Parts: sequence; structure tokens; C-alpha cells
Amino acid sequence: MDNRVQYLCNNCNKSQVIVFTPEFKELYLKDRDTNGLALYTHIHQCTSGFLGANNLQIDHNLDVRSYHFLKLPKYQQKSSMAVLGTPRIKKTKMIKMTHILEKNDLNIIIENKISDYAIQVGTISFDKTSPIKTIKSDSELIIVQYYYSNTMYSSQIELWFELLIENLESLLPSKLGVMIEVLKFILEERRDFPSPLDKSIIQMIFASHDIFFEVISDISPDFLVEAYGDAEGSTMIKILDIIKNDLMVQLHSLVITLKEDIVFIIYCMLLLEVHGLINIHRPGIIKE
Repeated sequence: MDNRVQYLCNNCNKSQVIVFTPEFKELYLKDRDTNGLALYTHIHQCTSGFLGANNLQIDHNLDVRSYHFLKLPKYQQKSSMAVLGTPRIKKTKMIKMTHILEKNDLNIIIENKISDYAIQVGTISFDKTSPIKTIKSDSELIIVQYYYSNTMYSSQIELWFELLIENLESLLPSKLGVMIEVLKFILEERRDFPSPLDKSIIQMIFASHDIFFEVISDISPDFLVEAYGDAEGSTMIKILDIIKNDLMVQLHSLVITLKEDIVFIIYCMLLLEVHGLINIHRPGIIKE
């Protein structure tokens, strides 16, 4: 029996695919109603990049018998509360980073109006300078202000930051640590225009706490080392061994265990996926 559930979301008109491992089927689809249908809520990136949710009624063959779209609360600016007639000024939490790489390559402010936080990278003298470029998300809830930096502003940099803000509206403040990895990746690759592979890598970095894997085929370790060299081959072998012992291991945990750069780990995993050795489950990421 196929372990894939596929349906068309009527809200964004995009085909959605959910892959259930046997463990996930048992966990999420074991409770059924009198008609033998299980309720599963599928969350995905829907229209305008916002998250959308569908309540699916799934039968024992993993066919979607019916579903309805859940309208999530629309974002509204929080109103200031008054205490004894004095308005309270809402203050955005500012997180400061002196640098991303060894030297100060970047002076930017990234503001997330949804979660009321802003990240300042570099040293900025606000009384002496102003942003040379401001980039906003479609909803204008994510704003990037680019100040004069050693990394000069260019059309390439603008495309990289447009790619960055595409993913920020759904990022929880508790996961801001992955932002450093994304900015580091952008700085290292900034001299080229972002490719579809770069977009996939950035999405996987942002989802690193949620992505999980399964081994679907075995292969000779010698083949991987001969095909890709000792560094990549040996890392791929270690990844396969870890996943075999822990089906629910997350990408974020693998990076910590292997003590390797997250982009290198993702690259090795994409190679394993291309060879049909593992499945990469990417909740919330729509593969175009």
C-alpha cells in the first residue's frame, strides 16, 4: 500500500503530498470515527506565503474522502493597553549580533512585526547614517534595512534577501538560532545569483528542527566514498547509520551529533535522496 496522501488545496490550488511512515500512520491515523475515517490536520505554505491548514478525513487506504480549509486568525496589530490613562509604548525586542563571519561583513536590521523582534547585525550609527535599501515582504510584516557595509549592496544581494524574507514570516522566535546559519550561507554565496538549490538549502535550514528522514535502501559504503570522496562519502555513511538507529532523528540533531556545517550536511543528504537511499520529510515546505 502506498504511504503517500495527495490532495489539491482549494485555497492555493496547489497539490499537497504527505508521506506517512508506518510509525506516523500509527501515531496520527489510529483514531477513527464510526465511518472508519481518521481526522488529520495538514499545515502547509498557502496563498501569499502564509500558513494554511486543512482538516482531512482519510480512509484506511490513505485516500482523502473530504476536507475543509481552516481559516486562521488574520494578523492584527496589537493595540496599546492603557494604564490609568497613560498609553503603554510597545517596544520591539532588539537582538544584536556584532558579526556573522570573522569580520564585520554586514550591517543590517531585520524586523519581524508578527513576533515583535528585530535583529541587528553589525555596528550601526543611527545618528550618522540611514539605510541605503529597505526590502519588505508582500505583507510588509518582515522588513530588512540594509546599511552601508563591507559587503556592498547589489542585485545579487537583493535577490538573496528577498529569498530570506520569504521564509521568515513563519519562523518562531525560539528558532532564531538558525538565522545565523542562513545569513552565513548568504554571505558565503553572495557573489552569485541564488539558484533553485540555494532556495532548497535555505528552506531546509529554517525547517531544521522539524525535518526528519527514513532509510529506504542500502548501498555499499565503498561506492559512496569512491563516488564522492572521503569527506562527503564518510559523512553520508554516518548519516545512514544514525537514521537507521533513530527513525525520528531531526536535521538539527544530526548537525550537532556530526559536528559539521549544516549546509554540508544538507548537501550530503540531498545526494542520498537523489540516489534513492533516504526519504527527506519536509513538513511545511512545498516542493515545486
